[in-house]
Amino acid sequence: MSTAPFLLWLMLFSAGLQVPVRELGRVVRRPSALLAGLALHLAIPLLVVPLVAVLLHASPDSDGGSGLVTAVILIVAMPIVAGATVWTGKGDGDQPTMVGLVLASTLLSPLTTPLVIELLSPLLSGGYADSLAARVHTAGGGFTLVGVVLPSAAGILVRLTLPRPCSSEYWAQSCLWPWPARWS
Repeated sequence: MSTAPFLLWLMLFSAGLQVPVRELGRVVRRPSALLAGLALHLAIPLLVVPLVAVLLHASPDSDGGSGLVTAVILIVAMPIVAGATVWTGKGDGDQPTMVGLVLASTLLSPLTTPLVIELLSPLLSGGYADSLAARVHTAGGGFTLVGVVLPSAAGILVRLTLPRPCSSEYWAQSCLWPWPARWS
């Protein structure tokens, strides 16, 4: 395994380990924040990317900015980035909801990624639309299972197996880290 996939795996395992299981149940029982996050994840690109494409079309670039718009489409069509779990944890955000958003957007990505790309591809000129469509159809779904869902679920399962004191906030701050929290 190369470094980047290993670090992604480790980050998602850590995110799953930090999620209190009771809080994950809350996200499932009251999914309004999760559904709002998924809706925004899909709607904002469909509103913003056409505006960016119109602005770039006026650029002096020979293809009207289609190369840059292709990159933007590819980025916004992907599932919610796992790094968001780190920033959510550092900002004392709602970690269970963020892990839920990463998992839900990843599980839905075989449907949503091609849909977003198909809806935004008419904004592209030249062979960019065909190239983008070809890349989407060759990408396998195995990565999402092994690279995103499995490490998050493993972290949650490990948290379930830990003794009660070890699954508290104290443990996450002082037992996981090589030095006590008061030294940092």
